[in-house]
Order: sequence, then structure tokens, then C-alpha cells
Amino acid sequence: MKKLIKLTSAWLLPIVFIILIIFSIRVFFSDFRFSHQSSMVYQQPFPWAKYFINVSIKKFITNSFNSQKLGLPRRLIYISEQSEQKLLSATPNSTKEWVNGYIVNNRNKIQEIKIRYRGDNPRNWLLEKKSIRLKTKKSQLFNRQRYFEYFPLSVQKYMSSKIAQDIGVLVAQSKLVELYVNGQSDGVFVEKERINENFLRRNMLMPVNLYKGENQNSETIL
Repeated sequence: MKKLIKLTSAWLLPIVFIILIIFSIRVFFSDFRFSHQSSMVYQQPFPWAKYFINVSIKKFITNSFNSQKLGLPRRLIYISEQSEQKLLSATPNSTKEWVNGYIVNNRNKIQEIKIRYRGDNPRNWLLEKKSIRLKTKKSQLFNRQRYFEYFPLSVQKYMSSKIAQDIGVLVAQSKLVELYVNGQSDGVFVEKERINENFLRRNMLMPVNLYKGENQNSETIL
């Protein structure tokens, strides 16, 4: 029995050591991109080890026990692995490059779109749930809307937006959806329209200059 334990340990310990080295390298590079790559972005210390373990467990549970019953409206987005890698190839600038993708539209037909990640903060595109911006072709608008934005659910932001709508403040319309990327559920997201010229026209307002609250990080200073 002792021989078996020694033999097992002799093989197991080097494997565990190699796994820990690989895991540590992944944590190191993730933290560098998260906290030290974007200009003028400060991040609080992030528990990477706990985060990676929790994501793996949640993915396993979702894939094993995910109910196929319809709840929230579904948004089905498809993007190639090559395009996903391109968006994260030279962060943070690469996240702003449009890549090809597809979406299942309201007529249950696959429609070609452009996709990119949004925002300068690495929390928007480095974690498992990413903030996504997509646009359709000019000839294929949805209700006179070309741009759509998807944010991981934040109850505070979503409720403040709904309260503003209820009291008549002009804000971007938002609703809860279940976002699927390449057939895998990413969970609950907030779908919002982008505030631009078309937003003003849809709300019966003449196009005027729109004030952008913050011009910092890698955004162009106006």
C-alpha cells in the first residue's frame, strides 16, 4: 500500500505542480490586461482564482441542468472563434474594431451584423460576460434602429432606467433578454438602444448635438 501511495505521489505531484504553474500564468496575464494595460483605469484587486473556479462550476451546472423552457426573450448571436480572438488580440484598442457576426432576427432568419465590445473599462470585455455592441446594415433596421447594446444585468442601473421611463424622462429604452452566444446561454442581459441621431428621430426630436458625459481613457477628446 505504501509503495502504491509513493508511486501515485511521484506521478501526481509533478502534474499538480504543472497545473498550478499554468493557472498562475493565466492569473498573471489576466490581471495585467485587467489593471495595467488601459490608460487611466484603476481597478480594485480582483480575486482571479475564485473567479475562474466559480465560472467553471457555473458553466458545468448551466450546461448540465439548463431548462429549455422559454422565459425571457432570447437573443441568438453567432460570432466565429477567429473574430472573438481578433477582438481581444491587442486590447484595449482591438475591442473597438468591428468584426462579422450573425443574429437571428424577429422573423427567425439569420441576419448578418457587425459586432464589437464596448467601453474602455476592462470589466466590459475581459470577464466571462462581455458588454456587446452590434449594428445592422443600413438597409436592415429593426424598428428604425440600427445599433443595439447588451450589458450584463445590473439591477440598480436597470431599475433606474425603468423608473426614468415611467416618469416620462427621455432615456434609451431597455429590456431584459437572455443572450445566447454561439448557442450557449450567457445569462440575463439588458438590451438597450444607442443614443444617437436615430434615437432622436424615433422620439420625434430634431437631430442636435449630443453631449457625451465623459471623454477619457482611449476615447477621442472632442
